[in-house]
Amino acid sequence: MQIKVKHPIEEKNRHQEEFLSNLKEESEKEYHSLIFSYGNAIYLYYNLPYEASEQDYREWLGGLNDSLREYMESKGFEACKSVLSFTRYVREKMI
Repeated sequence: MQIKVKHPIEEKNRHQEEFLSNLKEESEKEYHSLIFSYGNAIYLYYNLPYEASEQDYREWLGGLNDSLREYMESKGFEACKSVLSFTRYVREKMI
């Protein structure tokens, strides 16, 4: 089995491939190959560059329940740029 989604850092790829080559059971190789591919895809996704705008912020606020929206509005756009649900919202718009 082969890792489908490669890690962008070559050293990580080497470690993953070495780990797989030392496994004896084919089912274990398939399982870990899948796990590495999944983890690498997640790493790539969360490291995508993104540019959040105030328009994105207003749209995102519109989808929140009242109490959470009020809280996030009180924090402001700049503070919310690092909020996980906001960064997900912006990244999903990019795809």
